[in-house]
Amino acid sequence: MIPLRLAPLLPVVPPTITPFAFAAETFAGDGVQVSCYVSRGDLPLTISWTFNGEPIREDQGITTTQLGRNSLLTIESATAEHSGNYTCLAMNRAAVQTYSVPLKVNGTPTRGVLERVPPPDPSTIPFKQGFLSVQSVP
Repeated sequence: MIPLRLAPLLPVVPPTITPFAFAAETFAGDGVQVSCYVSRGDLPLTISWTFNGEPIREDQGITTTQLGRNSLLTIESATAEHSGNYTCLAMNRAAVQTYSVPLKVNGTPTRGVLERVPPPDPSTIPFKQGFLSVQSVP
């Protein structure tokens, strides 16, 4: 009879996702990026994303990139169609953990209009008592 040698079983640590959130305000046309970081859990580790409960498709204008324990979700130019719930899924041999956050994309913000204003004529600037000396630098 051949003696069997049993290797001790090590406990498998399930993944833990560090909480994350989108920016407080996102407007149409804004770039959006959020990071899902798995701070704990045995390797190998797979991180994926869903949008409103469905796997993210390439034609949605959303990209994901996994870098070790981190996965970046990027939207180059947000639209109203990007509003919804985003879920990060971290999976290893022990378990699957999820963390979900909502994104609301607002319409085009009201932004001020920038006008090019010429500099004022120095002779028209009122001065209180004082002395103004202008020297040219060679």
